[in-house]
Amino acid sequence: MPPQIRLHPKQIADLAEIRDTSPETLLAIRDHLLAARPAPMRPSELKLRIVEVLGEDNSEAANRIIRPLLGLQAVIRQQQLEPHGVIKAIRVALQSVEAPWKAEELDRWDNVESAFKQLLTAPIVRVVSSALDLMYEHENLLQSIRVITDIRPVFAKDAESIEGSVVTHTLRIRYDSREGDHSISIAMDEADIRELERQCKRALLKAQTAYDLMTTKAEIPTIISGDGNNA
Repeated sequence: MPPQIRLHPKQIADLAEIRDTSPETLLAIRDHLLAARPAPMRPSELKLRIVEVLGEDNSEAANRIIRPLLGLQAVIRQQQLEPHGVIKAIRVALQSVEAPWKAEELDRWDNVESAFKQLLTAPIVRVVSSALDLMYEHENLLQSIRVITDIRPVFAKDAESIEGSVVTHTLRIRYDSREGDHSISIAMDEADIRELERQCKRALLKAQTAYDLMTTKAEIPTIISGDGNNA
């Protein structure tokens, strides 16, 4: 029995893009991805390669093809499913939605199903999907960070004048977890600020060192999480 998949309107729109793409084009995308050097590691790189097949005017079409590829690959991997079972589940879901496709549209989907499966199971799609998961596979994810600096007055005994002041810092962190949004505030002094700066610079250097080792000596495609190119 195939797994059950519930499709949302946006997902159905993405699948319609694949439905209306010829099998030959889907297979051409697969072949182009497999031949790409260096191999794509980011969704943005995957999109660039797909646009090279579809044409520069089809950037949004490339997005609609990428989203099901990465999303379904994640489902296959995380739930340890067989690709053919997921493909069958999509077919069932398309008939079960509130506004199911017409018979002619389902026929067009059947026509591209095999080519889509071959694209979905291409190793490079799995690698990009896995890399995307690993970037965010953490118990807590940082959403924002601020250092708030305050001036705190030292009042006279009668509180009618200010005799001095103290500059303080507060590190305010907002993060997400499976339970929702959280925040924490931590008092810091100047020495803490300088140590935080030192550790951040060290972390950036370590990331670059690891990247250079993996890409140059090991010749393994590597990305640095959050380097600005992971869209």
